[in-house]
Amino acid sequence: MLTSILTARIPGGVLTGLVCLSIAAAADDGARGPLQVIIERAPFQIRNPATYDVPLKLQPVRQVTLVALVEGIVQPFRVQVGEKVPSQSELLRLDSRARQLEVDRAAAALQAAQQEQEKGGAPARVAVAQAELALAQLRLEQTITRMPWDGVILEIHVAEGQFVRTGDPLVTVADPSKVVVEVPIDRRTMKVGDLVDVKVEEVAAQGVLTAIRPLPERLDSLRGLFQSVAAGLVVLDNADGRFLPGQTCYSPLIPRHPVGEAPVTALVNTEEGGRKVQVIRDGVIRDIPVQLLGQVGEEYVWITGRFSPEDQLILRTSEPLPDGTLVTPKNVVDAQGQPATSPATPPSPPRRRPGDF
Repeated sequence: MLTSILTARIPGGVLTGLVCLSIAAAADDGARGPLQVIIERAPFQIRNPATYDVPLKLQPVRQVTLVALVEGIVQPFRVQVGEKVPSQSELLRLDSRARQLEVDRAAAALQAAQQEQEKGGAPARVAVAQAELALAQLRLEQTITRMPWDGVILEIHVAEGQFVRTGDPLVTVADPSKVVVEVPIDRRTMKVGDLVDVKVEEVAAQGVLTAIRPLPERLDSLRGLFQSVAAGLVVLDNADGRFLPGQTCYSPLIPRHPVGEAPVTALVNTEEGGRKVQVIRDGVIRDIPVQLLGQVGEEYVWITGRFSPEDQLILRTSEPLPDGTLVTPKNVVDAQGQPATSPATPPSPPRRRPGDF
């Protein structure tokens, strides 16, 4: 960390506030020259957000692939992918002629048993015939694939005329009235039943946390950013059909911009209620809005924002400096107040580790 005395030129020469007015006066007064400000700054090592890039997507809460219960040939059908289908509607049918003949034969056997019973025959023969007919009717019904609940068709796995065996997939269907996404959560602050903010493509939404599970391997890269991270199943109500299965989701806990570790003292509140830090970029003060990630002890925190690899993080300044202020080094001193060897050259960034850029 270096403490620099820099010459600052305020953009526009007009600021608000008592201290800022004196800065503006100094900046406008050619005889007195630009304002001299003491800035404590440090190289800011950042990590590539691709390190934490884990795709998230919506899935229906209820989704199932219906399979063939008997073998047979797929008959002509009219349903299409994406079609909404009411519960118990017929989706597909296999060739059922053999099954229908079995039903006819069982029905005839039952009729004969009933006639024999009327002439003094054994009642047990009627009971057996009734069971045989029920079994034949069940086998006939198994040639028809029906919608288990109100929903949509996601995929059809067979074609007309195709021979299928028992267990072969026929059609995948889903109930889109509720959708779910697995996102990282802070185990210390979240509990089942809480509302969780997610972003579905460009739409902000809220869902209910229905389960907390151990962090899956695909999210392991986040462990270093949070003290207690887990996976949560978040269910979103979709009765109005505004969301579609497969849509991309974004979680606030998965960084989309470069990540770095910063002292808590470098954070500044914004007028909008967020947080920001200031950096020196190409000799200019820049305000960088940031999102807070995990705390590192009491003095440091992981942050993410639109940082550049050449940014130098400002730890504190002797005067407030707005975004866009030009700064020129006058001299540089170390933490003990001794002149540095290269007053006009910023310190070299530390050696980068894997995952940094």
